Amino acid sequence: MQGLLILHGVGSEVIEVAVLLVSELVANAVVHSCSRHGEVTVLLKADRERGRIRLDVIDDGPAVSVRAVHKNQEHEGGRGLLLVEELADRWGCYPDEDGTGVWFELESSWSTGCRMTVVGDARG
Repeated sequence: MQGLLILHGVGSEVIEVAVLLVSELVANAVVHSCSRHGEVTVLLKADRERGRIRLDVIDDGPAVSVRAVHKNQEHEGGRGLLLVEELADRWGCYPDEDGTGVWFELESSWSTGCRMTVVGDARG
């Protein structure tokens, strides 16, 4: 994913945040989704016209509602969605035919790179 973002001219600060948030959402999908086959799909859309990127992480478990939960500081886990809530410009979730999708958007400045909208699918 990092390579796709670099290829399309996304700024390095935005890439760092995107990689962090995707890793948190993939970890949540693997740990909490009750996935039937353990599959997680990551979709990337880079939209120069709107000046933002959108990433979706879709698990193959049952569709559920997702929300950030504020826990006390001594609790070891549970901060992934709080990071998404804090660092993303927008985020949300939706039921998907394959499970649950969680998405986020980041505003981005663009360097020189390909001038096209990219949709990347991590499905094998």
